[in-house]
This record gives sequence, C-alpha cells and structure tokens, in this order.
Amino acid sequence: LLYVELSWMRGDTDPAKLRTLLATDEARAELQPLATLLGGRPTELIEYVGKMDRDSITHPYVLDVMCASAHSELREPRRAIDLLMSALRENPGMAGAFKDLGDQFYMCFEMGAAWDCWEMGRRLDPDHPMFEELERHEAGLRTRMEELFE
Repeated sequence: LLYVELSWMRGDTDPAKLRTLLATDEARAELQPLATLLGGRPTELIEYVGKMDRDSITHPYVLDVMCASAHSELREPRRAIDLLMSALRENPGMAGAFKDLGDQFYMCFEMGAAWDCWEMGRRLDPDHPMFEELERHEAGLRTRMEELFE
C-alpha cells in the first residue's frame, strides 16, 4: 500500500508494477486479491476492502482512495468524496488524491470546490502526471476564452 500511496504523492503510477508487487510472496495474503480486483470490478473491490481487518494494515487509508475510484466508476461521487476526504486527513500530501477529489466535485457540478482541489494538488506536485489532462483542458479554455484569463 505504501507503493500506491507514494504513486499518488509523486506520480510514479504503474498499475502493472502494483499488480506485480501485490502478487509477490512478500505481500500479505490478505492484500494479494487486490491485484485481481484493481481496474475492473469496482463492486467486488469495495466488498473485499470492506471485509479487511484495517487494524492489521499499515496505511489503511490508501484503501479508501482505491474504493473512492471504484465508487467513481459506479457513478457514486458523494461516497467517493467522503472516502477521499478521509484519506487526505490521514495524508494530505497525496497530490493524486486531490486530483481525484476535484474530479468528484466536478461530477457533482461543484466547480469551485473542484478547482480548489486541483490547485491544492498542483501546489503539492506541479508536475504530477495525473494533472496532464487538466492542463490540456485549461489550455483549451485559454484559447477559446482568453479574455477570462487576462
């Protein structure tokens, strides 16, 4: 889970590497099934994480970020927001989690909150790859509505 957390902080996201790490003998048997649930079965991921003994896991709030992504896939942005806020209270240095939180607010048409979250994430790590799409979106806005950016 530390690898996942660091990827949200530094942007070294490599899902294949994460699956490999979770499948190693060194990984706790309890975490290995996450490798098969990531990126495909959001309901099963949420159910599995809900049954885990969080007291026996370091950095359990990382599981909240994973579940928030699953809730986002299920079009449940309010639940995703709650989980991301909980995780960010534990580690407010996860720039990628701020990006995800902004995306959830955006889905709820709460634009001010979305931009605040995105800006906080970019302040933490301006070069984080999760913000590339947002950068392209802003560049398009500047081109189409340059008077708003003067």
